Amino acid sequence: MKLHFAVGQLIQQKADAWILGLYEGVEAKPESNCPAEKAMVTVLTEKDFTGKLYETTVVYPVNANAKKMILVGMGKPADITTEKMRGVAGAGIRTALKLGVASAAMLLRGYDVLCPKMAAQAMVEGAVLAGYNYDGFKSKPKEIKLTDVTLVSYETEAAKAEAGMKKGVAMAAGTNMARTLSAMPANHLTPTDLAEKAVRVAAANGLEVNVLDREDMEEMNMGCLLGVAQGSVEPPKMIVMKHMGNPGGDIFALVGKGITFDSGGISLKPGAGMENMKGDMAGAAAVLGAMEVIGKLKPHANIIAVIAATENMPDGGALKPGDVIKGMTGKSVEIISTDAEGRLVLADAVAYAEKLGAKKIVDSATLTGACARAFGGVYAGYIATCEDLSKELQAAAELTGERYWRMPIHEEYKDMYKSAVADIKNSGGAGGGMQTGGMIIAEFVDKAAYVHLDIAGTSATQTDKPYMSKGFTGMSTRTMAEMALAQAKVD
Repeated sequence: MKLHFAVGQLIQQKADAWILGLYEGVEAKPESNCPAEKAMVTVLTEKDFTGKLYETTVVYPVNANAKKMILVGMGKPADITTEKMRGVAGAGIRTALKLGVASAAMLLRGYDVLCPKMAAQAMVEGAVLAGYNYDGFKSKPKEIKLTDVTLVSYETEAAKAEAGMKKGVAMAAGTNMARTLSAMPANHLTPTDLAEKAVRVAAANGLEVNVLDREDMEEMNMGCLLGVAQGSVEPPKMIVMKHMGNPGGDIFALVGKGITFDSGGISLKPGAGMENMKGDMAGAAAVLGAMEVIGKLKPHANIIAVIAATENMPDGGALKPGDVIKGMTGKSVEIISTDAEGRLVLADAVAYAEKLGAKKIVDSATLTGACARAFGGVYAGYIATCEDLSKELQAAAELTGERYWRMPIHEEYKDMYKSAVADIKNSGGAGGGMQTGGMIIAEFVDKAAYVHLDIAGTSATQTDKPYMSKGFTGMSTRTMAEMALAQAKVD
């Protein structure tokens, strides 16, 4: 889908369909000479359309410039948010897709409550995310006719709206890339494939990139990542990407769990649903998507990404419960469950990010079933060792519409993962599983401010939503990108 920008009135735009958001309670204007408003008279008079949030209807005919007009309810003006504007645009685009139109023009709305830049960014994100489709390896992919969408702005809002559109396109594209990577079968997205994708993203967006191989990890004593990798024939990769936009300034790090397939290792998962474990690298996909956004927008900030990529498999060389391994910080870990592998690979990843100079670290991982059970896919959970960084996360989430709920960390949780034979265990048991999982990773962070995002349960959705179809969501891509952009202290 190609996005275009136009200045003027919606009725001046030639398209197969117009998309127009209307507030709840809008009334018809039968005396109007505007063809578009005349076409709306019947549906508004008969209350076939009331403007309730995400309500849609189609009006025919309009005029020579458009064959039909899609009306989308915006709800009450006082309730408008950026997230709702994403949904309004998404609902309009999803309707356009169902109608099979090839082009659509949508009028910038919501700028009377939100600033034009934010309204435009939200609408563009909603449109691009709603237009996403992944057919994978089908021999007959689904035909998507909608190829061109134009955002139309009035002259007075045009400059800010166009800037918002640029940011929105980048945010949505990064998120859609993360969705595609998460959905790819594990035999088509190995750690090596993921590293090669990162190299291509870096080359296309002016980022530095370096990929550490097994030998490099051995030199740096990354025993936690190597321990997980030893059960797979696929070689592990530690992917490092950099955008150094403020030489001499502090470094902000994004870290991703890149388990390209998780069998559970010797602590084998149940067979039912194991095919979904191709998506256990959704955190890494989100980090890669966020770095694409950073590369496109080029903030005056230093942003690095560290992605720990491997499979977790149960061959004869795999880790066993009871084994003891040692991470690059020198801390030893007793293996209680080989299915608690995400925290192991992230242990070396966050330690390496700090070694590279990061003062703030945010990781994203499909880490625990405990998080998915606690929040039911509505919220992601997180822990934070720093109040200020927690506030940065919530400020970014307010912009993106992604939901994160802070979980407590307390010294008593540490008792759950004490070990008799090592510094710590890699599992504290079922109780408090989300907290202890994140706290185990935090054991490998020395002085940096740290936030751990557990996106288990939110990395995919089982139902269609206004701008997000069933499947992988790219969760945390936009929030991490917003946090990274905020390091530049400009929007």
